Amino acid sequence: MLLACAKQNGTLSPETSETVLTQLVLCLKSQTDPGYLASLFKSLTDSLVTIGGTPPSDILSDALGAAQTQLQIIAQKRTVRSQRLNGGVTGASAGGTEEEDREEALLLEEMENFELEEMRKFLKMVDPNHPLLVAIGSIMELGIGKWEEDDG
Repeated sequence: MLLACAKQNGTLSPETSETVLTQLVLCLKSQTDPGYLASLFKSLTDSLVTIGGTPPSDILSDALGAAQTQLQIIAQKRTVRSQRLNGGVTGASAGGTEEEDREEALLLEEMENFELEEMRKFLKMVDPNHPLLVAIGSIMELGIGKWEEDDG
């Protein structure tokens, strides 16, 4: 939004664009909340549309590195979650039931899927054949929600 306003007012400079993109990428590297990460990836994609191109190579490299790191984190979380739920071990230390654990896991997965979709849009914009696009599909398949759809 900041870049769109600056562009509309004729005050958008390369320095402003670079500063905003750099800050977005820094946030992508440090955040862990899937909902917030989805909005950051959307903001990054929208910012690239606004400036009309790809960011400087160092910013793009950092953004792709952040995306790869986030994918690894989601894959690890989904693997652990799946093993816990399908292995019969519940994480219900606060008195929750197995069904409550599964519902919580499905909600977390849904939030991760929003993040993955926004990440996919970003990657397609910078390179429609980027190898991380395949990784996104594979990680989505790791979800327990996918298994339940197949069973139903």
